[in-house]
Amino acid sequence: MRANELNRTILVPILDGDITEETLGIAMPLVARERTRLVLVHVTPTAEAESAERHPCGRHAPINPPVNRRWQRLASAAPQRTFVEAVAGDPAMVVREEAERFGSDTIVVSPPAFEP
Repeated sequence: MRANELNRTILVPILDGDITEETLGIAMPLVARERTRLVLVHVTPTAEAESAERHPCGRHAPINPPVNRRWQRLASAAPQRTFVEAVAGDPAMVVREEAERFGSDTIVVSPPAFEP
């Protein structure tokens, strides 16, 4: 399937390394449709990215990274129609810019955490 044959782009930002179960539940049926493209964007807030640059020894990727994260399960639903990217910056700005860049029809984000 060529990109111009797709009729919907779903953008799912990934914060803190994974998506929530609720986000997976919302996005999975959308991605299961054959004429959709999934864009997964790992977002690292600017402050964290700058900290990692100043202290490269403090943030290493694990030797054996966790497998079967929720975002990986979502990506496996449409492997030929999934694009994964990592971007540093203000999360709200990154999501808006990436949605515009990919012409996203739908953005699926985690619901806000409940704080009593």
